[in-house]
Formats: sequence, C-alpha cells, structure tokens
Amino acid sequence: MQEKTLSNDNQVSFKGRLGYFFAMQATGFQVAIPTFLIFYGTQSLALSIVAVSLMMTVVKVLDGVTDVLAGFIVDKTRSKAGKARPWFLWMALPYSLCFALEFCVPTSWNPAAKLIMLAVTYALTISVFGTMLGVAGGALLPRMTSSPKERGTLAVVCNGAGVVIVGFLMAIIFPMVNAFGYQKVFVTFALMSFIFCVLCYLLVTEQDIENYVIGKQVETPKIGELIKALFKNKYAMLVLVYILLNQCGGSILQGCGTYYATYVLKDTGAYTKFMLAGTIGTLIGIFIGIPIVKRFGSRTLFAVGAAMAVLGFGAILLTDSKSTIVVIVAFFFILMGGQLFTLTQINAFAAAAVDYGEWKNGIRSEGVTVCLRCFGSKVGGALGTALMGFSLAAGGFVTGGKAQTPQAINTIKLTLTGLSPLVYLILLVVFLLTYRLEKQLPEIQKELRARREATR
Repeated sequence: MQEKTLSNDNQVSFKGRLGYFFAMQATGFQVAIPTFLIFYGTQSLALSIVAVSLMMTVVKVLDGVTDVLAGFIVDKTRSKAGKARPWFLWMALPYSLCFALEFCVPTSWNPAAKLIMLAVTYALTISVFGTMLGVAGGALLPRMTSSPKERGTLAVVCNGAGVVIVGFLMAIIFPMVNAFGYQKVFVTFALMSFIFCVLCYLLVTEQDIENYVIGKQVETPKIGELIKALFKNKYAMLVLVYILLNQCGGSILQGCGTYYATYVLKDTGAYTKFMLAGTIGTLIGIFIGIPIVKRFGSRTLFAVGAAMAVLGFGAILLTDSKSTIVVIVAFFFILMGGQLFTLTQINAFAAAAVDYGEWKNGIRSEGVTVCLRCFGSKVGGALGTALMGFSLAAGGFVTGGKAQTPQAINTIKLTLTGLSPLVYLILLVVFLLTYRLEKQLPEIQKELRARREATR
C-alpha cells in the first residue's frame, strides 16, 4: 500500500480541532491528580506525607516502562480509525473507572490497606490506561497536520483550553469538596473524562502516514530498533528534558500552593483565588499566544513563558509573603507563562521531533517518540511532588491538618518561592542553549516530501 499524499498540510478542520480539544481534556485531569491525591491522602486519609510522596514517585518512575510499551503499541496499531484515535474509545471506560476509585478509599481501613488501594488505583490510572491515552493524544498532533505553525496554534488553543479548564476546576475543588466530598467531585471528573474520550474518537481524523526508510516503505520496526532510533533523535530527548523540568516546577507550585494558602496565609480559600487568577491569565494567554506563535514561532513563546514564571515567583519572594494580592497577581503571570506558553509548545516540539526522527533515521514513529513527552510529564510531576514532600517533611511539617511550627511554615515559603522558580530558571537556560530545530524544520519537511514522492 502506497502512502497517500498529505491532505492537510496547513490547517485542520473545525471538527478536527474540536476533537483534538476533547482529546486534551480527556487526559488533562491527570494534572490535577498528583496535586489533590497527596492532599487527600495526608489530610483525609491521615497517611504520612513521606509515604504518599514515595508511593507516587515509585509509580510514576515505573510508568516509564509502560510509556515506551504504549508508544510501541500505538505505532503497531493498524485500523480503519487510525493509529492513535481508536485508543480513545478503547480506554474511555477503564481509565475513568480507575480515576474515580482513587478518591473512594474507605477512611475506616487501616493505613496499610488505604495506601495499597491508593497505589493500585493510581498506578492503573496513570501508568496503564492514562499512559495509553497520553501517548495516543501526543501521536495525534503530528498525524493531523505537518505545518509547524498550525501545530503551534493547535497546541496553544486546545492544550491551552485544557490548562484553563483544569485550572478552573482546581481552583474550585476545595469549595466543591467541602460541599460534596472527594468521592462525588472526582467521580464527576471521571465521567467527564469518559465523555471527552468518546467525543475525540468521533471527531478526529488522522492522515495516512506510514513508516519509511528513504524511499522504501517498511513494516513497523521492532521495539528495540525503535528505541535505538529514539536515542539517536536528539530533539526527542530534549523534549524529555523540557517536559520533565516544566512539570517538576509546576507540580511544586500547585502542590505547595495548597499548604501555602492554608498555613502561611492562614486562608484555605486563598488557593482558590490563586488558581482562578492563574486560570484567567491562561485564558487571556491563549489570545496572546496565538499571534506570537504565528509571527515568531513556538521557540519564542516558550522562552517568554519560562521567563514570566521566574519573574512571577520573584515578585512573591520580594514581598516576603505579606501580600495576598501580590501572590494572586503573580499566579496570573506564572500560570500564563510557566504552564500555558511552555507546556503547550512542548507538544509542538514533540511533533517536530517526529519529523526530525524520520529525516534523521528513516523511521517515522509517532507513538514511541511522543511517549518521551508523556514519560517526562509524569516523572517530572512525581519528582516535583516528591521534592515538595521531602522538603516539607525535613522542615517539620505535621500531617493530619494540625497547626504547623514556625520552622515548617518557613519551609513552605522557601519551597514555593525558592525551589519552584529555580526549576523554571534551569528550564529557560537549558532551552535557550539547546533548541535549534524550528529554523531547520521547513527544509527537513521539504526533503521528507521529496522522499515520499519518490515512492509513489
């Protein structure tokens, strides 16, 4: 079977954009899981913060194995619906069910039993069913369009909308939990994930792009060959570094923000204000980000975003945590830059890395290439959660909702305003020194089109 000519090199249809939007929302709830699972585990189930943090770290590190397997499975998938799209239908029910069960642990159980149930449901949600959805979602973008600017725009709009929605939900979770309890709130989120998965399947259309080795169509390589080619793809490896650092900083920010509001500002409701401000900033950022991507490209938007995050934390640090208003305004810019501008463009970088891998190694592998983004996201999130947990524990943080010592409160301040911005600063420096693919991509894609044309 010969490859069909790329039918949509420039712009994705409205139906396709809507489908990709739902794809990003289906997996977007995973961002909220680490933040609130650790709070749920320590505050509602009275589990040790070290035990919960360690459990989450182990699960997400082991998740790296399933990420690679999921990428290989997606690359091997051959169906009339495509390579990535059918997984949204197949994973909809098991993912949503396990997601809901994470927050339905009986409080009457002993600590060991509670931790085991938390670990099993978390592992299934994140490492098995969520992994398949995350890799499939990442593989969709390079199969929907080959235009770098269209990819960047889609990432800003669809991924950005996901950040807005999840940010809004995270902002109102505490009031919702206080009114309805963790079980009802997260079962509702799980049901929403199920609906989004099904809608993605119904609306998205993939292009027919097969694997090639310089003019010769071949079967999907074995997993060992794919992994070997992956390690030769320097931009795929850089995507791993970028997403790991981004998610590490964001996880510290979101997780520590709950404790910062509760114990430093002594106002649990302040966290809702932080996240609402960030959500509004993210929403506005979508309209700012689109023209920046179209005019200057993804690299510029990413660098601007990382710098905004660092400056936002600097504003909080300079006020010495005395002004809630300053913190709220800072969250507006931190989430706009550190989450929207950076996180969304990493998806565009991963799609570009797929093209680079085909050009460099003669193997086009959407699944295995984008699995690094998924792996880095989870490991980065787990690393950030673990660093936060160990930092607070070292500072004398007491679990169970009890009053904290001055030393513990100072540790909360230092973790939020010192550790998280340091990660974003490292991200900015590393990115500016390493990413050069954007200028090379048009010529690379031109050569790839010539290779494919030669096989017709």
